[in-house]
Amino acid sequence: MQYHLPYHKADPFFQGTDVLIASQDVADPVALLRCSTELRDKLHGARAPLFLRENGSHQSRAWFERKFFALLDRSFGGQSARAGSATFYASLGISEAVLQAIGRWSSAAWKIYIRDHPTIRMEQHLAAIRTPQLHL
Repeated sequence: MQYHLPYHKADPFFQGTDVLIASQDVADPVALLRCSTELRDKLHGARAPLFLRENGSHQSRAWFERKFFALLDRSFGGQSARAGSATFYASLGISEAVLQAIGRWSSAAWKIYIRDHPTIRMEQHLAAIRTPQLHL
């Protein structure tokens, strides 16, 4: 599944971003999003924004955090998903250049999100060895 996010705070050229969502066996985000959009369309029409509350208003950060922390404890925070995805991709041995591109980081600041784990560090080193370095 794919949708186009027309703008976001990390979009310096205001071109938007295509967001790709892959099916999974557990808590399938594609099925959940399909169900959500069908309900949204019944309530508000097919041209409504993608994410709306049942009453038609937009979700605020406070609304999202209430829902989020009702499911998870306060040890998780606003950057948990960002840190988690960086850690996950690093554990797969994704190269630093690709990790930086996936997270749309313009600097090496993404490295602060990688949890220091020996397996992840080893995968990063192996990826660096396997990936030819371009010298300009």
